Amino acid sequence: MRAALLLAALLCAAPVRAVEPTPAGPVLSSLLAHMLQRGHYDKRPLDAAMSRKILENLLESYDYNRMYFTKADVDGFTAEYADSMGERVKAGDVGAAYAVYDRFMQRLAERRAWVTELTASTMTFTEKESAPTERNKQPWAATDAEMRERWRLAVKFDLLREKLDGDKGEDPVKTVLSHYDSLVDNYKQFDSGDVLQNFLSALCRVYDPHTDYFSAPKEENFSIGMRLSLFGIGAALRTEKGYTSVVNLVPGGPAETDKRLKPGDKIVAVAQGDDGEFADVVGMKIDRVVKLIRGEKGTVVRLRVVPVDAADPSTRVLIRLVRDEIRLRDQEAKAKLLTVRPASGPTRKMGVIDLPSFYADLKAMGQGKSTTRDVSALLESLRAKGAEGIVLDLRRNGGGSLQEALALAGLFMGDGPVVQVKDNAGSVSVLDSGTPSPSYDGPLVVLTSRFSASASEIVAAALQDYGRAVVVGAKSTFGKGTVQTVMDLDRYMPPSLRAYKPGAVHLTVQKFYRVSGGSTQNRGVIPDVTLPSVEDEMEIAESSLPNALPYDRIEPARFTPVSRVGRLLPSLIRGSQARVAASPEWGYAREDIDRYKAELADKSVSLNEAERRAERAADEARDKKRRKERTARAVGAPEPDKGLEITLDALDGVVPSTATASVPPKAPSGHPAVDAAKDPAKAKEDEEYAKAPPAPDLMLDEALLVLSDVAASTVSAQTAVQPALVR
Repeated sequence: MRAALLLAALLCAAPVRAVEPTPAGPVLSSLLAHMLQRGHYDKRPLDAAMSRKILENLLESYDYNRMYFTKADVDGFTAEYADSMGERVKAGDVGAAYAVYDRFMQRLAERRAWVTELTASTMTFTEKESAPTERNKQPWAATDAEMRERWRLAVKFDLLREKLDGDKGEDPVKTVLSHYDSLVDNYKQFDSGDVLQNFLSALCRVYDPHTDYFSAPKEENFSIGMRLSLFGIGAALRTEKGYTSVVNLVPGGPAETDKRLKPGDKIVAVAQGDDGEFADVVGMKIDRVVKLIRGEKGTVVRLRVVPVDAADPSTRVLIRLVRDEIRLRDQEAKAKLLTVRPASGPTRKMGVIDLPSFYADLKAMGQGKSTTRDVSALLESLRAKGAEGIVLDLRRNGGGSLQEALALAGLFMGDGPVVQVKDNAGSVSVLDSGTPSPSYDGPLVVLTSRFSASASEIVAAALQDYGRAVVVGAKSTFGKGTVQTVMDLDRYMPPSLRAYKPGAVHLTVQKFYRVSGGSTQNRGVIPDVTLPSVEDEMEIAESSLPNALPYDRIEPARFTPVSRVGRLLPSLIRGSQARVAASPEWGYAREDIDRYKAELADKSVSLNEAERRAERAADEARDKKRRKERTARAVGAPEPDKGLEITLDALDGVVPSTATASVPPKAPSGHPAVDAAKDPAKAKEDEEYAKAPPAPDLMLDEALLVLSDVAASTVSAQTAVQPALVR
C-alpha cells in the first residue's frame, strides 16, 4: 500500500523538465516561420488551421500509433496550443516542443512499467483473439482501462512474434523487455536540439512532405546517399514518426544490388558482423543510426527491417549486407541486347537501357560524366548490334539532374519543350531539350514503376505527351512534381548565437508541369499500358504522404507532337492484356495482389499461435509449389536469353574486374543460410531452391513484348502503300 501511495505521489508531483530548451530555439522558430510563409511555393499563412496541423504532426512524431498520450493529454495540448501554434512560432515561442516531449517521457516510463506487469502475467496464445494493424487510426484512449487493453494486446503481439521467430532459444519475455528498455534509452538520449528538431520538422511538414528542417548533424547525414559513398550500404534515410525509414537506394550500392531493402522499409534494429547483438533503433536519433550502419569497407552489417509491403506488422526480415564503397561506375547507365520471342511473328533483337539516375558532374564544365552522353553511346552500340527497338527502364530512377533529363528526352524527340516550371510567384518557364535532332528515332517503350520519381517522371511524361514512346508500368509513377532548395541558416543567426550550428531548411519553391499542362505532382505519369503490381496497393507514392501538394493544371506549352504511337495503343493494350491473362507467372502476381488486399482489408492480425503458424506454413507451401511449377515449365522450353551486356567500361575498352564480393548466396527470403550438418533437410530445401528457375522480371518481359508489337506495326506501316503512322 505504501509503495502504491508513493508511486501515486511521484506521478502527481510537479513534472521535472526532461531537457532544458536551447537558447537558439526562439530565433530559429521565428526565422523558419518567416521563410515558410514568404518562400514556400504555397506561401500559406500560419493560421489556426495550420496551427492544428503543426500540433498533430508534433504529437505523431512521438506517438504515431496512439499508445502513449491519452485523450486527456491531447485535449490539454489542443486547448493550449491548437489554434495559437502559428502565432507562437512566429513570436519565437517553442514551449510546446518541450511540453510535449516532457509529457511523452512521462507516459513512456509509465507504459514501460506496464510492460513489466504484462510480461510477468501468464499469457496464452490459444484464444481466438486479434490485434489491430492500424493503431494510428484508433481514437486516443479516453480511459486508463482502454489504454491498458491496448497495451495488453500490444505486448501479447510482441511476445507471440518473438515466440514465432525464436529459433535461437531466446526467452521471448527477456527479448520484449529488452526492446522496450532500448526504446526508453533511445528517447532519453534526446537533447534540447533533438527536441527542437522534432518541433521544427513538425512545423515545416505542414507545408508539404519534402519541406523539412535539418539540424546540423542531420544535415550532414542528409540524403545519406549515405554519403555512405564512404563505405556504407547506399541508402538515403529519414526519421518518420519515430522510425528510421528508407527514402531511396543509391544505384550500385550494396543495398540496391542486394535487391531486398526497398524505399519505404522501416529499419528497427542494426547489428554488427554475423554474430553481433542487434541494437534496437526505434526512437533513436538518426545520426546515431547512421553511425551504426556505417563502418569499414568489407565488413558486415545486419538490418532487421519491417518491409513496406508487409500487411502483417509483425513481419521482420533480416538483411545481411557487406559495406562497400559506392562507385560512380555502379550508378551509370548500362544496356543489354536481348532476343525477344513473341508467340507469333519473328524473333527480334531488342535493346534495354537501364538508367538508375540522371547523373552529371557539375564541376567538370562539360567534360565530366553525363547521363545524356552515356546513353547516346549505348544507343549507338545497340543500333550497331541490330537492335530493332529500345526499352528505357526507369523503374528504379528516383531523379537527379534536371538538365540531363531535358537533354536525354531530346535524344528521342529532338528539340522542343520538355517541361514547364512554375515558381512561388506564379511565373511559368518552359524548358527545352536543347537537342537539335534526335539520336534515336526507332520504336521506344519507357518502363516505369511506383519508384520512378521526379526527373524520370519528366522524361516519361514528355515522351508520352509527344506520342514518341509507349509508357508501360504500374498504375502510375511516384508523383513527385516539386523542386526543393537548400537554405543554410548560419548566415541568419544573430552575432550572439553565431557559435550555434542551426542546420538548414529544405524548402519547396517550384512545381513541374507537363507540356500538355497537367502536373506530375501527386498524380505521377499514368502508363499507356498498365500492368498488375502489388506496388499499386502500397502507400508508397506521393499521394499517400501527408500534406502532399495537389495535382493541378496550367496552360499547355506550344509543342508539336510526333504522334508516333497513338493509333497503335488500342491494339497494344489488347495484346498485353491477353498475354497477362494467359500467363501463369502473371497469375501468381494477381494472387499476391488479391492476398495482400485481403490482408489490408482485415485490419487485424491473429494472436492465436496455431493460426499464425498455419499462415506461415501456407506461405512456404505456396512458394514451394510455384518453384516446382516453374521447374516443370522449364523442361523442354527454350533456355532464357541472358542477353549481351553492354557497359560503358566495355565501350571504353576497360577490362572488367574478375573479383567477386565475399557474400554467400542468399537463402530463401526471410531465412538465414543453413548449416547442412545441423539441419540437412532444410539445407536440401535451400539447394532445391537455388536450382529452381528464378522468378522472371515480368514487367521487363512484357515491356519487351509490347516493344516487339510496336516494331511489328512500324514495319507494317513502312511497307504499306499508305503510311499508317502520322508524323
